[in-house]
Amino acid sequence: MLLAPATALNRVLVWEDFKRRKMAAPSAGQIAIAAQTAVGWTVAPADLKVRAVKGSKPVVYKLVQEPTTTVRLDGQKMWVASFVFDDWPESKREALLDHEQIHYLIGALSARDYARDFAAIAANAYDSSEDGIEDIKQAMERNSQARAQALQDAYDDQTKHDPTGFKAEQAKWKTAVVGARTTGLRLRDSLRAASLIP
Repeated sequence: MLLAPATALNRVLVWEDFKRRKMAAPSAGQIAIAAQTAVGWTVAPADLKVRAVKGSKPVVYKLVQEPTTTVRLDGQKMWVASFVFDDWPESKREALLDHEQIHYLIGALSARDYARDFAAIAANAYDSSEDGIEDIKQAMERNSQARAQALQDAYDDQTKHDPTGFKAEQAKWKTAVVGARTTGLRLRDSLRAASLIP
């Protein structure tokens, strides 16, 4: 499995990863998004090819090169509201940073699962190039960044962007996401087992 950087699954976010955005605190009883984490991944090479293995009899086909999946934070899209530092107690700030850490892990684990699928494809021999290409298409669909974003959205929908107001929901997500990292279980499987996604 080619996942980069090697420490991607162990990275710990700090407030210095976020740009401060001048924002007034929400009124009592209102919830405002107080921070945003932007994580995704790139794949190289982007052009994945399946070719016949030279000298194989019968002819078998393999992925030409296993891609490297690189986890990336988009610093231009990461921000934290100024009111988090102006008005919030440290315990609430730390709960928010922990919430954002789970966002990061959702992205990093989605990238890990993508890389694992391509490691399996690279290890496989196919009877035809079409079979290999079909596996590639299915892996790309199963592990798309749009599907990872849907997990991010489900996380925020269930926690209401408020880790201190919805502690039980936050704890369920944290347990399932961290569990996927420590056990090696696919992220979606871990979230399904916790009844967080269908």
